[in-house]
Amino acid sequence: MLPRFGRSFVLVASLLLLGQGFAEAARVPIPGRLLAESQDAGMTRVLVEFETGTASARLGRRSPAFDAARAREIATARENLRGTFRSSGARVLREFATVPWIAVEVDTATLRQLALTPGVRRLTEDRLSRPLLRETATIVGAPEAEAMGFDGRGWSVAVIDTGIESGHVFLEGRVLDEVCFSGNRSCPNGATQQFGSGAGAPCSFAASACGHGTHVAGIAAGRGQNTDGMAPEAGIVSLQVFSRFTGDTCGDDSEDPCALTYTSDTIAALDWIYQNRDRLNVASVNMSLGGESYTSSAACDAADAGRKAAIDALRAVGIPTVVAAGNDGSSDRLATPGCLSSAISVGATTDEDEIASFSQSANFLDFLAPGRNVVSSYPPGSWASVSGTSQATPHLAGGFALLYQKLGSRDLEAALEALRGTGAWITDPRNGVAVPRIRLGAALIALGATSGAGVQVTPDGKRTLVSKDVGDERWAITLDHVDGSVTGNVFRAEGGAPQFVWCEPVAGAPLGQQAFSCEGSDSCAGGACTPAQWAFIDEVDVPAAFFRPEGSGQSAEAAAAVAGAGGSEGRAAASSAGRAALGMVSIGAGTPADLAVPGLQITPDGTRTLVNKDVDVERWAIGRNADNTVTGNVFLADGSDPKFVWCEQIGSDGNPDPAAEMLTLSCSGADRCLAEPCDAGQWTWLNDVILPGAFFLP
Repeated sequence: MLPRFGRSFVLVASLLLLGQGFAEAARVPIPGRLLAESQDAGMTRVLVEFETGTASARLGRRSPAFDAARAREIATARENLRGTFRSSGARVLREFATVPWIAVEVDTATLRQLALTPGVRRLTEDRLSRPLLRETATIVGAPEAEAMGFDGRGWSVAVIDTGIESGHVFLEGRVLDEVCFSGNRSCPNGATQQFGSGAGAPCSFAASACGHGTHVAGIAAGRGQNTDGMAPEAGIVSLQVFSRFTGDTCGDDSEDPCALTYTSDTIAALDWIYQNRDRLNVASVNMSLGGESYTSSAACDAADAGRKAAIDALRAVGIPTVVAAGNDGSSDRLATPGCLSSAISVGATTDEDEIASFSQSANFLDFLAPGRNVVSSYPPGSWASVSGTSQATPHLAGGFALLYQKLGSRDLEAALEALRGTGAWITDPRNGVAVPRIRLGAALIALGATSGAGVQVTPDGKRTLVSKDVGDERWAITLDHVDGSVTGNVFRAEGGAPQFVWCEPVAGAPLGQQAFSCEGSDSCAGGACTPAQWAFIDEVDVPAAFFRPEGSGQSAEAAAAVAGAGGSEGRAAASSAGRAALGMVSIGAGTPADLAVPGLQITPDGTRTLVNKDVDVERWAIGRNADNTVTGNVFLADGSDPKFVWCEQIGSDGNPDPAAEMLTLSCSGADRCLAEPCDAGQWTWLNDVILPGAFFLP
């Protein structure tokens, strides 16, 4: 038996040692759920952040040299850390090249050891997340972007999800690379990871969730005959990160087996994207998935620090990680990883530009996009209408491919500034927070793009001049306010001389649309132009919004009516997204002549002469009306967007020979009117022009 003094000394010494252990553990705390799981199950999955060297920091901005130095530092520090628990039975799950984290499976003793190990900075749970389960392109302005020539060509969108059906007709030939990271060995090869063709195929173990990635990819970058995704010429990268789970792990999921993803698998996907970003020219990352929700970015950053580090690395090189806000309908919190301060979060709106009831919202939500009843590709080889913030997110992810195509580089801050500055701000009535709903066409214009599309009302108020796309064609036409007819030129995608078009209004259009019976004709080659040279094209239902401005920069009320923010007229507006509604095909027959060949045609009703001729170095595609006014488009020699022209006949030399008569026209010009109201004040006098009457004759 020890003396009383000795027993006290041993007790005090033990308490001091125990206190020292607690003090060290307090610097690297063990999350309570991690400790409980390790004790209950014997093992637990943990993400470990560790310290690295600082040589890369001296290199400054990210560069190939920075990446190489950083990778060496991470590898060295990781190997040193592994040496501390190599004999403990711990199992390494994931290692990352670009972020100083490692995913391991450990028992309670090793977990406690990690909390005391020098160089360990943080321990977090390797949590599970789940997928966040009509034609919306017009609402966000994708058709306007395509009219300007921006379709995502040369860029790619990386989709971290449940896999993509690469052979789907909407996505065929577009998937550039495939990867799988699945902690439960649910990759197609039965392993925890797989690379190359087939690796990113849709999972097959959860009937509902496994179609999710294909649906999301179609919204971001699908390409079809009657409708397109946001960036129809962008490449797609498929990263399948989900695993098969059953029973209690599925929780309140709608299906069992269910699809869930480990945080470590999503970090592995983000890490892989960073390393392959330039090879694939990645514009953005789409993550339509989510886990727990947080009421602030600070709390989210602390809880999901490993994923934040990977997202930070991508953001540092201009690649945004666009993430769904979550679907539980709360108005004061966002789901992780969308709540991370470096992620770009997206909530959902309806086609009426109202906040979708299921969409999560908070005062740190970044953007809104349509997310209710969105039709897109769905495996196998089918289509589905799905709602969720998952469906809102790829509208923006694909949109970044368009913005970067315009910018020519990954200038993320410029893109974000344009998106915020041109968005349609919508207030959530649940919390009073206003968030911009993206408008890609307007954002591109803010970045300096021009479409040539738009309308103008003539100074006399008698006609509306229109220059817009119908399918793959540009219609440069005039709507007569008196008889409702349409006349003008149709320029085809394959080039060549434009075709003349003449349309009469007819009855029978659906509500909100206008019906026309249209005829087309080539230039009149002979000395007499007769109605027999016109050929019937089709009867066409055109949305009334086609004859109104695109909607850039106008009031909220006008936006709802014009830009498709909340009305069937705008949603069906002409361009690739509205091809099915417009039903237009190429016009006329025969081989198009060279554009330099002039010509004209007299409309079948004999009231107008359509002209396509040169005036000095300009090409005038115009119509001479019954009141001797001239309206149409002037194409400039420098190749810039055409201007609208309106001319009044103010004089004549009185020559009785119609061909020799010299006519004096006073002409005004205007750029495209992009926002209501379009008024006479937007016209500028150009010049008085003297033309021979023969100009308006064959």
